[in-house]
Amino acid sequence: MIKNKSKYILIFILLTGITTGIYKIYTNKINYNKDVLDDVYLKYKKMDSLVDYDFKNADRIINNSYSSINKINKPTDKAYLYYYKILSSIRKNTHDSILFYAEKATIYANESESEYTKAKINYIKGLYFLYRDNYPNCLEFFLKSKSYFEQTNYYNELGEVYNGLGGLYYGLNEMDKSENYYQSAYDLFNKNKNTRGKAVIKANFGLVRVALKDYKEAKVNLYSSLKTFENLKDTVSSIRILLLISKIATSEGNIRESKEILDKTQVLNHSINNKLFNSSIAFNYGYAYELEGNLDKAIECYERTYEDISNQDFFPIEALDALKRLSDILKKKERFEDALLFMNKYYEEKDRINGPNIRQNVEAIEWNTLLEKQEYDFKIDVQKQKNLNKTYIIIILSVLSSVIIIWILYKNKNKSLQISKLENMRLLEKLKANMELELLKNKQHELEMNSKNEFELLQKKQYLLDIESKNRELNLLSMQLLSKNKLFNEIEKQIVNATNNPKITFNQILKIIRQNRNSKQDWQIFEEIFQKIHPNFFKTLRDKFPDLSKTEIRICAFIKMWMSNTEISELLNINQTSLITARYKMRKKFRLSRNEDLDEYINDL
Repeated sequence: MIKNKSKYILIFILLTGITTGIYKIYTNKINYNKDVLDDVYLKYKKMDSLVDYDFKNADRIINNSYSSINKINKPTDKAYLYYYKILSSIRKNTHDSILFYAEKATIYANESESEYTKAKINYIKGLYFLYRDNYPNCLEFFLKSKSYFEQTNYYNELGEVYNGLGGLYYGLNEMDKSENYYQSAYDLFNKNKNTRGKAVIKANFGLVRVALKDYKEAKVNLYSSLKTFENLKDTVSSIRILLLISKIATSEGNIRESKEILDKTQVLNHSINNKLFNSSIAFNYGYAYELEGNLDKAIECYERTYEDISNQDFFPIEALDALKRLSDILKKKERFEDALLFMNKYYEEKDRINGPNIRQNVEAIEWNTLLEKQEYDFKIDVQKQKNLNKTYIIIILSVLSSVIIIWILYKNKNKSLQISKLENMRLLEKLKANMELELLKNKQHELEMNSKNEFELLQKKQYLLDIESKNRELNLLSMQLLSKNKLFNEIEKQIVNATNNPKITFNQILKIIRQNRNSKQDWQIFEEIFQKIHPNFFKTLRDKFPDLSKTEIRICAFIKMWMSNTEISELLNINQTSLITARYKMRKKFRLSRNEDLDEYINDL
């Protein structure tokens, strides 16, 4: 009996030793990965700090290292060198080679064993696409880095990602989300005592306040961040803040103050000679002159804004706004051909930035890919949980084995009580497993609902872009029709007043002009485009009011486009009296009372 007990005790000790060994191997593996991660983090933490607080010296070190890149062997070191080249280019507001650096950084990051490095590269690529207004790609890379930094508790890096996401949602005009991310970033930077990070967030808070037209609060935040950037001798960031403050002064009507700020900004930019800032400064001058009423000076500044940046790969939003404002000012000055030229340039550059419809479809696919990646990450987490459960099962089995051995040793005592305890343990494990399964199902359902909502939001934005494109086509066609009719009217007037040529020649020319004015082909093109935007409008009119004439139907279409009576009469080449008569007849056919508005009635059809 004593011999059997010794045997059982030996088996118990052996099982306990195996369980302890498995646990230590698993723990050591985790600690090893964490150690590798910490080594990479500590190695480059000093350089990150140097970039934030002594950028001039950091830029010198980066350029010196880049000149001898072929001597660097480790993929991680190469990846970080390209990372800092991207960061340096963004800080200096030069974007020519960023895409090349990003591709190289990605290649070497994938070759390295450091997930931290990959996350940093994903963040800097997201930042690059944010500056390019490529929001789908920007969101993709920010979410990848966000997922990693949240899991590993690298709060400073996570704050940078939150700041980027705030900028993304600011670009999408979702100010609530933008402010939430900026606040999260500020809390993290404040926790880590990151002075520059807090200044960046203060500037971004000011940007949001400007968008919400809360200029008083905006200036408080902007001047606070400006003071920090001046202390850090960060010229690029200081110029960005001064440009925004000058725009606020112009919006408040303080034109003189705005120009004084711009003069100071121009002096600062002279030290770095940045073409993108030259373009932004010219735009702000143009905006000030426009509100001042000096339209000629405004045109000159807006043209300089576009010319300074026209040969650059990166096209800032100020240059795009300059084209739009140029077109509007030239239209006011009745220089319709020049206005049309700049309007076409505006839409060409806007399409180049946002991409045509085909590109939008590609971006939609990229978003779906992002959702699939999130689902894949979720499956990885589930698998990790399963592996952890296996470890628990091994431990539990070892414990159960020990219990069984004890049960064998003491089978003659309290046998029924031991069996009952074991059954209770199995029941508890089963309940635990069922609860975990239910929790996983709930998480999966929540992810599916979030994916569905994001997809519907994308579809809605795609629809709005399509509508904007069609409205643009209609407006361009209307302007072309207006210009053509005006041209024909001028020619007709000249011919009627002429006295030296034979009368038959006048009649023939007048006949040709009248045949070409308001041709059926022009109306067919207009009707085809109009149908794409309002597909059931003409059918509803003809079904409800079959006695409407062709001219009355055209008037209804122009009213649907919110055109004025003057524009409609010029497009149809009729006088105002004829148009008023036509509108009166239409009211009778529509059976409208005196209190009912014809335009509102047509727009509700």
